[in-house]
Amino acid sequence: MEIFVENDGKSFRFLGRKDRILKRWGQKINLALIEEAARKNACVSNCCCISDDQKGLVLFYQLLDNFKKGDDSELRCWLKTDGQLPNSASIPDITVQLHEMPLNSNGKIDRSHLKNLLREIDPTDRNEIPGSELHFRSLWLSCTLGSSTLDRAKQNESSRQGSSGFVSSGGTSISALNLISKLLDLHLKVPSALLTKMLSDCTFDECYNLFRGTKFGESSSESTVNRKQNVSSDISEPEMKRQKIAYPIFQESAESEVISVKCRGNVVRYSPIYNEKNEPNSSEKISLNVEWKYFLKKCVDASPSVIALKNGTTTVAVGSHSGDLVNLDLESGLPKFSCHLPDRIESSLTVSPCGRYGIVGCYDGYLRCIEMQTGKIVLSFASSGMIKSTAVLDNQGSIIFGSYDQHLYCLSDKFQLWSYKVDGNVFSSMTSSSYNNQTLILFGCHDSNVYCLSTCAPTNPPCLFWKACLSAPVFATPFVDLKKGLVVAANTTGTIYILKLYDGRLLTSLELPGPKNDLRDVRGVKRVMKSLQKSSKNDLRNVRGVKRVMTSPQKS
Repeated sequence: MEIFVENDGKSFRFLGRKDRILKRWGQKINLALIEEAARKNACVSNCCCISDDQKGLVLFYQLLDNFKKGDDSELRCWLKTDGQLPNSASIPDITVQLHEMPLNSNGKIDRSHLKNLLREIDPTDRNEIPGSELHFRSLWLSCTLGSSTLDRAKQNESSRQGSSGFVSSGGTSISALNLISKLLDLHLKVPSALLTKMLSDCTFDECYNLFRGTKFGESSSESTVNRKQNVSSDISEPEMKRQKIAYPIFQESAESEVISVKCRGNVVRYSPIYNEKNEPNSSEKISLNVEWKYFLKKCVDASPSVIALKNGTTTVAVGSHSGDLVNLDLESGLPKFSCHLPDRIESSLTVSPCGRYGIVGCYDGYLRCIEMQTGKIVLSFASSGMIKSTAVLDNQGSIIFGSYDQHLYCLSDKFQLWSYKVDGNVFSSMTSSSYNNQTLILFGCHDSNVYCLSTCAPTNPPCLFWKACLSAPVFATPFVDLKKGLVVAANTTGTIYILKLYDGRLLTSLELPGPKNDLRDVRGVKRVMKSLQKSSKNDLRNVRGVKRVMTSPQKS
């Protein structure tokens, strides 16, 4: 029921609804009048006042965009002195600043949601604004383990110093999702990269700075980079820094010290002088021994790159989740060089044709070129997402890689040549081949598609040649058989697909038994294809036959 008051017999003034007029401390208060008074403050854009039996009179308010977050007590003092409220009972007990007022389906303020929000607020701590550092810290501590008082005190102290990582404090993937869910319930914008940062054991300060830097209505990539149009997408042109170097990074050199690089079963040869070592006779007894081991502090997900040099030595380069990247002597296990990157490394090292530099991606979104002798970073390129894809060098002297920012990039040793936008994260590495004077670039994507792009020159942005949907995310690097014109790809359900190279047409598929996430790289695809070629048709008529094919040994 609405209440009006007559104004000089000429008009009526709306005072509010009857259910919003309450009796408090023996005096009548009007919640609508309190809201009207608060809106007269030059900083407030919207507000809503609620009465609660336990927490008293609570005023939720939202600041105008051009005003920074302030102390809640300032608004309460202003209402007390300049708000012209009818009595002292109308002064709110608690004022809570929200970044955005929750709305219902009719576009009105959702008061029931605000009442639920009151349960998240500590009445003894009125500065705990949803989205503030104090509020984020309380959620951080509630979602990390440490049941004893001593553990909780240690966590509180380390989180205040910003030195404790989420996982190191006892956080798990479930608790991380719980924290993000609580932020979303408060109508707060959460950057998409926050979950990854938390599970990467980033510190409280790093996670809160990422969360605080995301404005309403923006994605995380919009808040961290300045938008700039380019020919292929609407993403900003990432930062590229290059030091003075003596040799072109991506160009072949007559002085190359590298003969070949082997990684994931692929061999890239940079020199025709290559003496294959004699493989052991299959009839000879083979034994396995641990010659050496090197501690990289955390999990090693990247595949090692085995580098054969002209001086007769062989080295192994690999990175780990600790951010350490090392190049070790294959015979002794002693480091040739080492460097530390600021985040996880899951991509393998790509060696430049000149043999002096290694290219590797990192979880912090940077692709870096590192001098192999000293470990010095000579080039860095910033994307807007994690880089798990292993960079690939093409025969034109450029490097291609994918990023979690849903882009494919092509670089020279001086600048970005182009980028291409897709509809999902790119985990797969690239495969390139030539067709009708064009370069075809194939890769898998998290959007369940295998993409095939074509370009006439590395300086030209590619166009979509074809794409094939495999019904589930594609993490594996596609394998291309140029002689037969076939593409072999696998998705995360354990299904192998054979496609036509020149039009993407599906020829056949085979669903394999067992765990569904085993086919994440080209080695698994190659192994299965070789086994299928050598097996007779009768071997695939029952489950035992399929198991026999999947467990058959792979030749070196």
